Amino acid sequence: MTSKPYLILVIDDEVEIQRLMEQRFRRKIQTGELNFQFAQNGLEAWKILQNSDDIDMILTDIRMPEMDGLTLLEKLNELDTPLKAVVVSAYGDTQNIRTAMNHGAYDFITKPIDFQDLDNTINKTLEAVAAMRIEQQQLQDSLKALQHMAYSDLATGLPNRYGLLKQLNQCLREKQNQANEFALFMIDIERYSIIKSGLGPNVSTRLINEVARRLTRASMSITPARIEANVFAVLWPSLTELETVNEK
Repeated sequence: MTSKPYLILVIDDEVEIQRLMEQRFRRKIQTGELNFQFAQNGLEAWKILQNSDDIDMILTDIRMPEMDGLTLLEKLNELDTPLKAVVVSAYGDTQNIRTAMNHGAYDFITKPIDFQDLDNTINKTLEAVAAMRIEQQQLQDSLKALQHMAYSDLATGLPNRYGLLKQLNQCLREKQNQANEFALFMIDIERYSIIKSGLGPNVSTRLINEVARRLTRASMSITPARIEANVFAVLWPSLTELETVNEK
């Protein structure tokens, strides 16, 4: 299975730019390394970016009608997608380069375009984008792991006290405008301390895990939780369903 090509959004009001890009990067397009999408100005590009998470990199001119490149660079901060923008402009004086970099440009290439330099810049920029996406994914995975640890009992995998409170809050919000009610049961394992001290921690752990397993298999509707060493809770979100179960 091949990975999808990097997608570069080229923003330039010069009609010839599309033909040049497709011609110069024809081999990489054919081999599936790169793909290009084109826009005539910043406004058109912004609409594309708002409706697509597939753009990896932007090549933009500065002076364009409707929305210029500098305005677009500023608006990129509103997007959550990790991407980088390179300015390609004939106005390559120090002031314009500094202004573009201050607006968030990753690099600056002057026109007429040196396509070897552009190729090198594209490679460098896409490497930076790939590194950003890996870092972002690692951060998201770490946050999910921390959230799981914060709301879960490590021994059983069930929600802990905080996880149960979170489920209760959600249940209260859902039932706020409904006549249906919910139930919360507490289950205390009697003589648990005697079992643990008399038979050892391995047996007591097996007991806890067996209780958790049976509660989990009892019904798809309930939310079991372990809130203390030997205390479990069961959130039953529908008393109507509970009454139906009792009748059976």
